[in-house]
Amino acid sequence: MKKKCLIIIPGIPYPPIDGHKLKIFNLIKILHHQFDLHIVTIDKKSLKETEKTFIDQYSYKSHHFQISVIASLPKMFFNLFTKRPFQVCYYTVSEIKK
Repeated sequence: MKKKCLIIIPGIPYPPIDGHKLKIFNLIKILHHQFDLHIVTIDKKSLKETEKTFIDQYSYKSHHFQISVIASLPKMFFNLFTKRPFQVCYYTVSEIKK
């Protein structure tokens, strides 16, 4: 029985067209051989069929959270008064905490 591994990705790694996506794409392909992957993706767009097929092929379980840029604006404004990085604030989704 394989160990389980949770991967939380800001964005969708397919198709691997830039450095960030290529790194995550190859990491998933390598880890898939040793672990049962639970892949969580967070992005402002919904999953296309090819992206969903890739994720389902390499994971035993997956979730996609779609964030709204407009809903993130108040969070980004209030983040000006904290020391958290903007990307942490932008990709924070309350549904994931549940």
